[in-house]
Amino acid sequence: MPHTLITGANGFVGATMIDECLKAGHTVTCCVRSKKSGTDLVAIHPEWDASKIDFVEVADYTTEGVFDKIFQEGDYDYVLHIAAPMPDNPAHTDFETHFEKPSIQG
Repeated sequence: MPHTLITGANGFVGATMIDECLKAGHTVTCCVRSKKSGTDLVAIHPEWDASKIDFVEVADYTTEGVFDKIFQEGDYDYVLHIAAPMPDNPAHTDFETHFEKPSIQG
């Protein structure tokens, strides 16, 4: 059974990819900024087999080495890097800090 890592899993595209991966028989590890967002995501998708999904918390994608432990502990066949900064927080006014840096370093 393939194992897929999905970043940005709790966004629209990420949730769609979780659904598609599960339908294709994958187990899925989802990177989310908080475990609660992962729990909330599964709660609104009762059609998903929760035993085939796990979550890892990545609070800041720009932190050096943030994925090191995730890759050392997981055996992934595929990686879908979907995480992207979203302009949904009015406090995020600095383009470089809030959008460019996370997009490039993430």
